[in-house]
Amino acid sequence: MIVKKGINIVRCFAILILFSALLPACFIFKKNKIPDYKVKNFQKGVTFVYHNKFEIKTDSLSASQKSELKSRIAAQLDDSMMARVLDRAIFKGLIKNPPAFDTNAVNRSMRNIKLLMNNLGYFRAEVSAEHFVDSSNKYIKKGQYPVITTFKVDTKKNTIIDSLNYILPTADLQRITNNKLEDALLKKGKPFTVEKVSGEINRLLADYRNNGYYNINRGDLYADVDTVNKALLNPALSDFERIIILARSKNRRPMINVLMKMRPKIDSVKPTVYDTSKLKKYYIGNINIYPDFNFLRDTSFLETTLSKDSNIRVVYNMYKFKTSYLANNIYLKKGALYREEDYVRTINNINLLGSWQVVNVQSYIDSTYQDSAGRVNFNFYLTPVKRYSFSANVESSFSTNVSTAGSGNGNILGFLSNVSLTDRNVAKQGVRASLSLRGGVEYNTKDNWSQNSRELGLTNNYVFPKFIKVIPLVDLFILWKKKPMIYKSTNLSGNVSSLNRVGFFNLASFSVGAGYDWKQKANLARTAKMNVDYTNLYNESQAFKDAIKDNPFLKNSFQTSLVMGLSTTYLFSLASKKANIVHSLKINLEESGVLFGEIKKWFKDQTVLKNLRQYVKADVEYKRFINFQKSTLALRAFIGAGTPVRGDSGLPFFKQYFAGGPNSMRAWPIRSLGLGGAAFPVYQPGTSRFNDRVGDVQIEANVEYRYDIAPLFNNVINLKGAVFMDAGNVWAIKKDQNVTDDPKVFKLNNLYKQLAVGLGTGLRLDFNYFILRFDFGFRFKRPDISANNGWQIPAINLKNVFGKNGRQWRYENYNFTFGINYAF
Repeated sequence: MIVKKGINIVRCFAILILFSALLPACFIFKKNKIPDYKVKNFQKGVTFVYHNKFEIKTDSLSASQKSELKSRIAAQLDDSMMARVLDRAIFKGLIKNPPAFDTNAVNRSMRNIKLLMNNLGYFRAEVSAEHFVDSSNKYIKKGQYPVITTFKVDTKKNTIIDSLNYILPTADLQRITNNKLEDALLKKGKPFTVEKVSGEINRLLADYRNNGYYNINRGDLYADVDTVNKALLNPALSDFERIIILARSKNRRPMINVLMKMRPKIDSVKPTVYDTSKLKKYYIGNINIYPDFNFLRDTSFLETTLSKDSNIRVVYNMYKFKTSYLANNIYLKKGALYREEDYVRTINNINLLGSWQVVNVQSYIDSTYQDSAGRVNFNFYLTPVKRYSFSANVESSFSTNVSTAGSGNGNILGFLSNVSLTDRNVAKQGVRASLSLRGGVEYNTKDNWSQNSRELGLTNNYVFPKFIKVIPLVDLFILWKKKPMIYKSTNLSGNVSSLNRVGFFNLASFSVGAGYDWKQKANLARTAKMNVDYTNLYNESQAFKDAIKDNPFLKNSFQTSLVMGLSTTYLFSLASKKANIVHSLKINLEESGVLFGEIKKWFKDQTVLKNLRQYVKADVEYKRFINFQKSTLALRAFIGAGTPVRGDSGLPFFKQYFAGGPNSMRAWPIRSLGLGGAAFPVYQPGTSRFNDRVGDVQIEANVEYRYDIAPLFNNVINLKGAVFMDAGNVWAIKKDQNVTDDPKVFKLNNLYKQLAVGLGTGLRLDFNYFILRFDFGFRFKRPDISANNGWQIPAINLKNVFGKNGRQWRYENYNFTFGINYAF
């Protein structure tokens, strides 16, 4: 009975997911039509705001730029023009307490839109609005008078910068400015916008403050704009009035001159007089740190210590942090020239350390210091986080039609729990220590919920907020002395675990590792690690031994292994010219036995390190997310390969690749795709066998379009949908000696034939802090089929998808998975 109920639940989810594939048509292709909302708490007989439309006329913007502009225009509407829509169901939204329609609100909205267009450099833009009352019978019968308003914007020609100059009051400020002109956001011949002027002021301010000019503020810099046609200007007018006059100019393409200046102390005085405190450089003065600050305490009884170099003064109630720990993470040095970069770097570093929950810094000019150069003092008020914390979480996954089940073809439901205790201030130096206990179990729901596997593990991890030279010759590949660090840490870890694949084998693992995490650039995070991993395979069943005998390529993978090696990872946060695009690149390099393999030769007893595996491995992963107003296009590409060296037989299986399941090739069950063009396991219900597919090479590409459907339960949960395509496979890198043309081995000329392609759809329940994901995928290209290079159109019908007699078809053509959070 339990199994039948489980199957019925799966089928219900499958129906919902299939139906979700039709939802984009409702929400995307009909987005320009007037939506059908349900209205509550309206005033009968009174017109009310129901829906706002936007029409943009332009010949200078792309489709994506036009869409972004439309979103910004919508945000300019007056509050009285906003009809708040609550999506109480999938199909129909709900408007509660709609505001009464008021033409004054329309006029205010038009003025806001006009001001936005001016800020964007469209000074000649024309903004208009028209509205009508929908008098359909369905509304009139209920006493409703909904108003639909259309705002029309004709951007016209935008303004171009004709000339750009910088005039600063001192030679040093002028030199700093001229040295960075290639970074200017304003360019001659490019469009003029108020936003770019604001950005250019911020850039100049950063340059000046990084060269000691602490007292120059944003309000001290401004742009004096002028039109090419001098006859249009009146010297008595303000800058904004000049812009309005420019908008009325009859030039075909509006042109503007921009002059970046520093604001004088008194505008009307001739010659110009500046505030001398803003024209001198400042140096670092006193630095006071309150590491356990609490504003409720009486500060008159605090104790004080000085760092060894007298660079900082520490004031505390309780001795919770060592002075050396505080001094090592403050990049401001007494007597050094003030640099904004050092100040920001210090603040960011303190926040990244994780020792304090509130970081408040007060800086002020030392008025007692009278000299041609100034001095600025700093007070750091730091409120510590709670030292100890306890956390527990549970993850779950589900995959149908798995061919690797302990008892034939099954549905695998897995649970993984993790309990962790963390100490954030070991030895009073901000060292984080965590002890985690994890346990997991997988069930075969088609075999009376029998256990498929169980796992238990214990991990201890230490993170030091500094570099400790635990890896020999680490200076050679980290080179942290060349550039200042944004972040740095040393990691030490140990792990013991046990895995039981019920009916097949047991696996005991032990590992220790040491490594570094650091950032020298804001867009690049790096790691370097040294690991020793030992796995002992034992209690192999006869079924497992028969599987190894029938699949010789598994022999080199599943065996007792010792891994000793180094790895490094590069994570690039790539820059994008468009604000709605986010993309990243991750490169991972790993080796075992290449360096430590030499140690093996030192031992006369060759049984020492006899299980040492020797290989090299590299992965590259690229992710790109294009965000729209209510949807996201997510793309991912992955390629990874590993090869044995020095005559080793192959990669250990826990270092190999696999495909299928909730996070990879979702149209296939976990670990069931591949290798290459190898035959898919024959459908044999009730037959115990081991069919895990792991390989040395993996290529995969994923495309997923994610879209919002509706908020549920008063926005507690957001229902979202997705359509996706996965393409990829895994291969072996060495062929079986007894096979002439092994289809499991990667060959470039077989790549197209052996790529698998799956298409599917899914639902997501977004709880804000985690996401429940249900995916339903069909196999449209199977590498195990030679006809038509594996391409097929699955016979999707109710009988095959949901019928009792369609089990074999479902086993061979589709997969349903359940997972936590997004696959990528």
